[in-house]
Amino acid sequence: MTGAYIEQDPSLNLNGQCAHCGASHGFLTSDFKGRTEYLCRPCARQQALWESGYRQLNLRVREVIDAWAAVWGDVEGIGDIPELLEWIGNDFAREHGGEQVQRYAAKAS
Repeated sequence: MTGAYIEQDPSLNLNGQCAHCGASHGFLTSDFKGRTEYLCRPCARQQALWESGYRQLNLRVREVIDAWAAVWGDVEGIGDIPELLEWIGNDFAREHGGEQVQRYAAKAS
């Protein structure tokens, strides 16, 4: 049931079916992108953990991009950041076969 986002509407019930697991005791909430959905407590806790991980990764990647751009940013024809990040993401997926982050972390340690 993942991805059952709903439009924000003031007349919505405060409780509904969890969008992630289908539990009947979901409560109305929104994610960090502002999308509204019903989540039960365990799924809301998991969603908060995922969002924290995303935010931390986002900040670290931005630090690396800033440092990289300070060195390479003025090289003509080097490509734009989104394109380079897509290539890096594709390389990573190819090298690790689309593995889950947990399995990658276990190999890296």
